[in-house]
Amino acid sequence: MEFNLLIGNFLNPPILFFFLGLLAVFVKSDLEIPAPIPKILSLLFAFVNFLFLIYTKK
Repeated sequence: MEFNLLIGNFLNPPILFFFLGLLAVFVKSDLEIPAPIPKILSLLFAFVNFLFLIYTKK
């Protein structure tokens, strides 16, 4: 396996966030998402689903 490919895969943001989450678990960090963010994300996802259903319906 090529070294550049391996480094490129480890520098992928989802992989980095996964390892950051593992590190937070091992150091027993009390990370939490601020209260308004889940509500905003749920509204955003509902709106995107609504638009997807409207624009894919033929």
